[in-house]
Amino acid sequence: MTNLVLYQKALPSIRYLTGQACWSYVPNFPKRDVGNYHRLMVCFAMNNVFLTLIDGINPEKTFFCLSAGKVGFKNSKKLSTKCLLALLDEFEQRAKKLDIAKLKIHLRGYNTLRVPFFNQFRSRPFEIVEMMDCTPVPMNGCKPKKQRRL
Repeated sequence: MTNLVLYQKALPSIRYLTGQACWSYVPNFPKRDVGNYHRLMVCFAMNNVFLTLIDGINPEKTFFCLSAGKVGFKNSKKLSTKCLLALLDEFEQRAKKLDIAKLKIHLRGYNTLRVPFFNQFRSRPFEIVEMMDCTPVPMNGCKPKKQRRL
């Protein structure tokens, strides 16, 4: 029954084409929660991690930016899990001052700290409303950089 409702919702109706509201013809359809939650932009660079908290209503307003260097780590220590814990602790303190409970998380880039970030962030007191991967993927564009050998 749910698949049928989703299929009906996906079909364009005459009311949709004329600009009228078309919510009424689907009974008990679960409406998506589209609240204005704050967004946490997480950028995993090659040698660093950046956290940026953005307002949900006005996306041009940035509350604060954090990086592994701002927390006090230098060079290769930026890629340690100890640094990630310190970064998340600092984020938690600043977010508590702003009284933030629900977040939308946008992830960008690949790094060795990406999986530990998920595990550590789930143990924090924030409710994750949405998690999205915004990593840019080339569509046969420029030649990629030579892979780093370790």
